[in-house]
Formats: sequence, structure tokens, C-alpha cells
Amino acid sequence: MYKITRFILSIFISLILFYGSHANAENKKSDKKQVKKTLVKKSIQKAKNIQPKKVEKKKESLSSFLGFFKFKDTQSPKIQLEIGMLAYATSTPDWDLIRLEPFVKMHWAILDKYLQPYILFSIDSSNLNYKISDWDLGFSKLSMNLKLKSSGNPSLGGGLKIFLLGWRGLNIYAYMQMQMSSLNDAATNEANLKLNGTNFDIYDLVNEHIDISYSIKRYDAGMTFSYQLFRWLQLYTSMGYILFDVTIKINMDDYLIKTLNSLTHIDPSALIPKRLTMKASGFLGVLGVKFRIYKRLYLNLEGTIAPGDNPIYFGQFSLIVQGAR
Repeated sequence: MYKITRFILSIFISLILFYGSHANAENKKSDKKQVKKTLVKKSIQKAKNIQPKKVEKKKESLSSFLGFFKFKDTQSPKIQLEIGMLAYATSTPDWDLIRLEPFVKMHWAILDKYLQPYILFSIDSSNLNYKISDWDLGFSKLSMNLKLKSSGNPSLGGGLKIFLLGWRGLNIYAYMQMQMSSLNDAATNEANLKLNGTNFDIYDLVNEHIDISYSIKRYDAGMTFSYQLFRWLQLYTSMGYILFDVTIKINMDDYLIKTLNSLTHIDPSALIPKRLTMKASGFLGVLGVKFRIYKRLYLNLEGTIAPGDNPIYFGQFSLIVQGAR
């Protein structure tokens, strides 16, 4: 009986050891599978995490580069009123023009200040010296000069300033402007007939018998660089191209036509043309300074720094009242 009991006990212990070792082997296999799964998951996660980091770095480098620039205009007000005086002069071998314009200009800033249109109204005071004819009559040389003056004639214009880019206190704009006046009356200040170097004053002869009207058009376009040096001081420079187009119409009555014909034996329409045109164009550089006088009140000064081949001298001073930014 003892031997039978011992035999059964040994078989039971053997079965326990066999199943225990089998269970350990299964657990090891499952642990290895789990380790493999974990490693695969980690490698996949690493692969997923690598690309976003690269993209983030690229985004950070791009944003840091673009961060140097401003893409919104923080300096210009939404609306401003400007009142001042504009003066410009130009000269060619045949004519000289000096023009003064008291003006009123209204500015707006729309579409997040990217577009800044303005309108301009002015009243001109112009002086024009024109060599209207030059004749070579064999042994004689004949020429005629007129000096005209106009004042109180209205002129309308408008323009557009476009915000391009900003960097710290520096803003860059593109601009274009057009200004024109309709046919305005002009008065004759002087009329001289020059014969072989001798001047003859014929003002009294032509004054009551000649009717003169003229129109002036001005076009300009370019770029403006503005820098806010202090809160109360702004510097700017504009560089671009400017064009003046002047048209003069002259009408003579019958008395003047007959008188000039008898004096010169020349067709009066050739001596005094019915229509004169003048054009001047070239590069224009302007330097400006804007001072803050009191709160939203500013003083603006600007003038020519780089006249082109046909000199066009330009100057302006104005008072500016700014609205909210």
C-alpha cells in the first residue's frame, strides 16, 4: 500500500512540473511577442514623430524669417485731412513754367490699409514764359515771346497709395497720381517782338485783341519709403517718374491779324500759333519730413532732391490732421 501511494504521488508531482514548465514556455513566447509588438509600435511612433518635427522646424524658420517684416500698415491713419501749398517749376529752351497751388487733400485707408486713395482740389497761380515763334528772314531774325499769368483757376486730382511691406519702423509704398485742370483763362503780362536783337514791346497792341486759355495735366508714379524715427518725427523719400502736359489755345481778332501782317509780312497764324503744346518729363526724387506738432496735428515739408534731364523743381508744405489708426 505504501508503494502504491508513493507511485501515485510521484506521478502527480511529475504532471505538476510538466504543466508548470509548459506554462512558463508559453508565457515566455507571449512575452517575446509582446516585446516585439512594443518595439514595432515604438518604431512606428518614432517614424511618425520625425516628420512633424521637420515640418515644425521648417515652419518655425519660415515664420522667424517672415517675422522680420510687417504685412500690415500700423503707421497710417484711417482718414486724414491735409491743407497746404504746392509749388513746382520747370524749364526748357523754349518755355518756363512756375506754378503755385493752394490745395486740400483728403486721404482714406481701406482694406486693412493696403489701399490708401486720396482726392485733391487746388486753385492754381501760374506764370508761363513762352517763346512762341522764331523766324529767320534772310538778313533779319524775328522772334516773339509771351508772358502769361493765370490765377484762381480750379484743378482736380486724385491718387492711390498701396502698402507693400514693412520692417520695424520702415514702410514701403507704391503710388500713382493724376491731376488736371480744364481750359482756364490766362492774362497776357508781356508781349515782345524781337527783331535782329532789338526788343519791341507790343503788349498794348495785342492785349485787347488776343484771347488765351490753357490746361495743365500732371501724371506721376513711383515708390515711397517712410521711416518712423521717433514718435514725433517721420522721414520719407519718394522716387518716381513725372510728366507735365500743357496745352495753350490762342485766338486773335481780325484787327490783330491785319496789324501783325502789315508789320511783319508774315502769316499771323505762323507768328502766333493757334495751339501750343508743352511736355516735360523725367525722374523725380523727393525728400520729406513730418513733425507732430500737437496730438493729431502734423507739419509736413518736402522738396526735390534729384531733378532729371528736364529739371522739375518741386516743393510743398502742409498741415495734416489725422484720425484714428
